[in-house]
Amino acid sequence: MWANIFIGKPPLCGVVSDRQPDWIVVDDDPPVGGVVPALSLTPDGTVQFVNDAWLTLTGHDRATVLGEQLRAFVPDEQAGRLETALQEISADQSVACDLRIEHADRLPIHVRLSGQAERDTDGDVRRIHCQMTSRTEPRDSRGTIVEQNALLRTLLDGLPIGILAETADRTVLAVNDELLSLFDIPRDRRDMIGADCARLAAEASDEFADPPAFVAGIEARIDEGEPVIGERLERTDERVFERSYLPIELPTGSGHLWLYDDVTEEQARKADLKTYERLVDVAPVGVFRTTTDGRVLTTNQRMADILGYDGVPELLESHQALERDLYVDSRRRQTFLERLQTAGIVEDFEYEARTKDGGRRWLSMNARLLDERDDGARVITGFTWDVTDRKRHERQLMVLGRILRHNLRNALTVIEGQADLLATGSADSPEDAMEMISSHADTLLELADKERAIVRLLRGPRELGTRDLSAMAATVRDDLRAEHPEATIDLTAPESARATVCLGFEAAIRELLENAIVHSAEDDPCVSLTVRSEGDVVDIEVADTGPGLPDIERGVLRGEVDETPLYHSAGIGLFLVRQLTQASNGRIRIHDNEPRGSVVQIRVPVAGEVEE
Repeated sequence: MWANIFIGKPPLCGVVSDRQPDWIVVDDDPPVGGVVPALSLTPDGTVQFVNDAWLTLTGHDRATVLGEQLRAFVPDEQAGRLETALQEISADQSVACDLRIEHADRLPIHVRLSGQAERDTDGDVRRIHCQMTSRTEPRDSRGTIVEQNALLRTLLDGLPIGILAETADRTVLAVNDELLSLFDIPRDRRDMIGADCARLAAEASDEFADPPAFVAGIEARIDEGEPVIGERLERTDERVFERSYLPIELPTGSGHLWLYDDVTEEQARKADLKTYERLVDVAPVGVFRTTTDGRVLTTNQRMADILGYDGVPELLESHQALERDLYVDSRRRQTFLERLQTAGIVEDFEYEARTKDGGRRWLSMNARLLDERDDGARVITGFTWDVTDRKRHERQLMVLGRILRHNLRNALTVIEGQADLLATGSADSPEDAMEMISSHADTLLELADKERAIVRLLRGPRELGTRDLSAMAATVRDDLRAEHPEATIDLTAPESARATVCLGFEAAIRELLENAIVHSAEDDPCVSLTVRSEGDVVDIEVADTGPGLPDIERGVLRGEVDETPLYHSAGIGLFLVRQLTQASNGRIRIHDNEPRGSVVQIRVPVAGEVEE
């Protein structure tokens, strides 16, 4: 059986020296003229290369064939046989498949198909090299040997890889100029015929990083007698070669075919690509490649994390049309595309995105429109980051400003009114008027202090620390007892309850206690303060027996109420409680007290158990 003597590049179907040996590899049925019709395919069956012998056999021209599927030249009833044969070749199985192909004049040609899969360094099929030997008796084979050998020599010299064919006794049978150039051998290829290959290998070994391994590898391949594809060789000049070996059968005995390819640039591109992929994978922002028609080509794990997906495959599967699957407001997608088409680049474009669990996140992105196309649509590349927290902080600051303006207007209106009464002598009780002015002035100072604390929480980094909440609760209770001697504040707490909370967290306990005291309908209000440490959380509960928290104030604490005039009336204190709890990675729960009143619970992580 003739062997496939092509590995790594377009197929080589025989090697001819200047002695013109008639040694083309055959069995009982030699191919016409000694040159085997051959072609190379991509893994999906697209023709990448054909030699002249194949064109002569089929009558087709090269421009018509290249880029077409091979099955286009096979009758429909033979398509299954061809597909099976190519699958077996891809699986490195030995194949000798008889089938019919169509000549350019539509006449059938009976051929035998065999081949070899070429793989890259990762083991994936790069190309499939096939030979087709005609099973039709040649009418004039010997008369064209010289012409076809000349064509074969042209093919041999035209290939962009180094090729060396050895005889059984390891002398040079054929070599091309590319191999001599790769190994810097300043000799004419004709002078190389008959040279000792073992000696040439030893001389060339010094050019490689591991000379003994270079020579040993050659000897091992010959001893094993098995094909080897893409063996990596590192040279001392930092170039990288790939060596492939194929045993061949010659009329005079066994032979050896070697192919050497300089893959330095290819290896560098692969290394750059892997580096890029690693950078994309660990990037702190979402990286994407999409198309103008709304398809997602690639993205990274950070993008999946932002949108709540377990991994990139799940994200890609869930986003077939970005306008529908990602954007809360589809008009923002249209605005983005219009700006991108006009300027070619868009920066800091913000939009609200849907998450896996049905939630929403605010995202900002920078994107660029590329000339590259995918399935007719232009490619968009860029990166995205989550700005939900910033948007929430901006909104909270806006709400805070409105609350402050509302409360300031109310307080100043009272102060101005009482001052006018004092100035005109119309006040029923000047002492009461002065006390009211003083009280509202104190309220304004307290508002200013709370405003500064909230702004610090919203704008600055969180400063978390370990605090003993039992001791903190006792201090707050003692301070409020002094300020409100009419109130009874009962404290129940363990000896120690250490938790991780933000700087100034005691203000949250104080606000809840003071809110319960001042809004009580009783002259001697009773409020209870409880601290409990359970597992990985610490609970602080404030319970009163007053009229209970109005719905608007419950909404403020839970963060469920939109900014409205009623929101203003809830006061800035509860707003501060909410912000301090969020900054401490805590949660707020509210329920009714029995038989009357309310219970507000703040739950925060114990020391060392911060929940992000």
